[in-house]
Amino acid sequence: MNQEWESIVFHDSLKDGRAGCKLRIEGLRAIGETENKEKFVLDLRDVEIALGGTANNVIYLKPKNNKHEAKFSVRDRSILNALKEVGSADILDQVQSFQKKVWGHRFWLLWSFILFDIILFGTLGIFYFYGVDIAVSMIPYQVDEKLGNAIFHSSLDSIVASQSIDPEVQKAIEKIFQRLLDALEEKPYTFALKIVPSPDVNAFALPGGKITVFTGLIQKSETPEEVAGVLAHEIIHATQRHGMKKMVQHIGMNMLIYAIIGNDISTVSDLLLRNSKEFLGLHYSRNMENEADEMGFALMKKAGIHPKSFQTFLRKLPDTAGNFSSATEWLSTHPLTQKRILKMEELLKNSMQGFEEKPLDVDWQYVQKALK
Repeated sequence: MNQEWESIVFHDSLKDGRAGCKLRIEGLRAIGETENKEKFVLDLRDVEIALGGTANNVIYLKPKNNKHEAKFSVRDRSILNALKEVGSADILDQVQSFQKKVWGHRFWLLWSFILFDIILFGTLGIFYFYGVDIAVSMIPYQVDEKLGNAIFHSSLDSIVASQSIDPEVQKAIEKIFQRLLDALEEKPYTFALKIVPSPDVNAFALPGGKITVFTGLIQKSETPEEVAGVLAHEIIHATQRHGMKKMVQHIGMNMLIYAIIGNDISTVSDLLLRNSKEFLGLHYSRNMENEADEMGFALMKKAGIHPKSFQTFLRKLPDTAGNFSSATEWLSTHPLTQKRILKMEELLKNSMQGFEEKPLDVDWQYVQKALK
């Protein structure tokens, strides 16, 4: 039995000019038979083979000269092998030419997909590395301040309100803080310092310039300069909007879409505020930490505070057993790596030309005793 292919026959005698049919090859004829037993014949000695369809996946058999003959379309490319067996040199040439076109089309599709993937993943890569920065740059600074206040009030307000800080301790830490702020060239926010009575060795910058330091970290610091190093680091996290960036990364694509559209800042703000409780558990990226280290180093220099004190603080955080003991809180959100310490050493060797130290006028012995 001859092989048959599902086909569509085109002819003026048909209703709508077309109909489904079964197509078979018999000698030098292509014969299509519809469900109504109507037969249509195409002389293969006068056939033109063409490629068509929206995806170039349809084979057309149509008459070259007698335009009144039937025309057929077939999707099954196995019909090409049957056509080659007809024995016509013209058909053989057409089939070979057609197959070259098919392979050329497949090759073009393959490279189109490859190019599309390159563009897609390249765009995603750019978006991954730069999309957050672009989105955050479109969010007003007032949103940072609103978010920072919400985080503080929801997480720390009750702790601060329940316990008082010795006024002299408050003044001492504020004096260190103000020295750093005076050296800061651009202040996008009204900075504020909050001291939290807690044994945890921790400090962080909330979005909007609210810098929070725990009494446990102050006690861990042997000198006021060590506290200055941590505060400088946190101030840079605030000025570079690292907190807002990690919130945007946490919330994901929806946040970016809202921000990039840029027409509904209240929606952006609401979305951030709804996720504000997640902030304290989010980690800074390695790049953020490196940026805060290097820019904090420069800020300390400008303020006349020797940056080696921050390196000293970093070095003593891990204990001799390799654990992070009481410093786990700060380290949990500020990942410490050997590269960071080595980078600080490099900066201390190569970037201290012209530095003039101005000692901090703070009674550190009193601070330490008051916190015991």
